[in-house]
Amino acid sequence: MLFNAPRPNPDLNWAYINFLQVGDEIVMPRFGIYEDEQAERYVREEFPSCNVHTIMMEEIAVEGGALHCLTWNIMR
Repeated sequence: MLFNAPRPNPDLNWAYINFLQVGDEIVMPRFGIYEDEQAERYVREEFPSCNVHTIMMEEIAVEGGALHCLTWNIMR
């Protein structure tokens, strides 16, 4: 994802692509930064038939993980 942000945050904005998709439900990270809205809009446009939800993930992302990594044990 390319962001149009005054001061892009590469320490966090990498994690948007590490979203979780189960069926037609997508849960993606949110960090309270400028890029949040752009990333959510991008995912909604790319997956128009999915329901997109966001969850605050800053504390985990700064440690190097995100949603997909955290949910490897979820069974469908």
